Amino acid sequence: MFRAFLVDCWTAEENTNVPGGVVNSANTVQDCQTACINNASCIGVDWNDGAQSGQKCWLSGPWSGDKRVGQAPGITHYNLDRNCAGKNCWTAEENTNVPGGVVNSANTVQACQSACVNNASCIGVDWNDGAQTGQKCWLSGPWSGDKRVGQAPGITHYNLDRNCAGNIYIY
Repeated sequence: MFRAFLVDCWTAEENTNVPGGVVNSANTVQDCQTACINNASCIGVDWNDGAQSGQKCWLSGPWSGDKRVGQAPGITHYNLDRNCAGKNCWTAEENTNVPGGVVNSANTVQACQSACVNNASCIGVDWNDGAQTGQKCWLSGPWSGDKRVGQAPGITHYNLDRNCAGNIYIY
């Protein structure tokens, strides 16, 4: 019996997009990422939370242009890494936070997530792009309160799955 461990991981790049994406009607980051996972040619998504319904999610792939890093205010590009077993995986929950987090001075999602990975007790981060410098990143762990799903407009909570094993497919 052969067992394959297939995991999909995402990394976020703020204020970045990939022109030439294909619009998808998803209205949550999770649904947008699922649409990408279900398209074998998709390699990432652009998410614009401020766009109108049906225009928030754009899938990128071989049909897309070159990535414009830091040139697209308000858009977050998520890179898809297929089959990333053994890495740290992140899942995003929009408008969600975990009260009682510890502030970190990170000013990018990537730096915030790195700070969490480097803290053995950290299990997630809250990211508030609209907050002032030094107040955007909050680490959560055993010191934190209960997650407030959908009750924190403008804040995205990223759950950390360390060394994720992913979904098991048995062939």
